[in-house]
Formats: sequence, structure tokens, C-alpha cells
Amino acid sequence: MSFRAKKVIDLTSMPEQVYIFTDVLLNSGSGYDKTTGKFTAPIDGTYLFTCQLCPYSSKHIHYGVMVDGTEIVRGYFKTGYSVCTSFDAITELKASENVWIQSFHIDQLYEDQWRWNMFSGVLIR
Repeated sequence: MSFRAKKVIDLTSMPEQVYIFTDVLLNSGSGYDKTTGKFTAPIDGTYLFTCQLCPYSSKHIHYGVMVDGTEIVRGYFKTGYSVCTSFDAITELKASENVWIQSFHIDQLYEDQWRWNMFSGVLIR
């Protein structure tokens, strides 16, 4: 079970907004939903999630990895250039629990041919 998606549907986000990654590159097990931006665990297990977000030049981002509405990772990143930050989370999930990346502020992301906003996950065991 694994997924990988890129290209955020809305580069300007509001507080509590789910980042929706629409270009699905891999979706083994069909757990990722590109219309909601959420991954649904098909089975119980330990999962690893990774994300890369690219704030617009001189902007900041406040983000979190959420499991059914509970934060398991929270971060903040600011840069003077259009560079990206990556983060990960390892968590135990029960079948049907949902995981997503969420904004906690009015944020502005950037994408081009060299900088991709991405979200991925894999079942470890």
C-alpha cells in the first residue's frame, strides 16, 4: 500500500484548509483520494507519510499532519526564496482512519517545473 501525489489544487490556503494534491503518481491500494486530499488506511498498520511544501518567496507556511482531526506533526517554515521544506510522520493507523496535510494560517505555496508540492505515504508493517 503506497501513494504519491503532487500539484496542490489551491496555492493560497486558509486556516484549517486541507491541501489537496491532484496529480496522483502512484496509488497502490487506492487509499488516496485526489478530490479530498485525504488518505484512508485500507488496513491496520504502521504508516510513514512524507510531504514537501514550497512557500512562495518571502512567505511562510504553518502546516500539520492530521489523523482524523488530531495533529501528529505541526510545523512552520519561512524563507526569503522559493525553496521547499520536507517533513514526515510515522503513525499507527486503524483501517478507515484518515490522514491529510492541513494549513493553520493563510499560506501561499509556489509550484513550477523544479519545485513540486508533494504528499506521499507507505505502509511499513
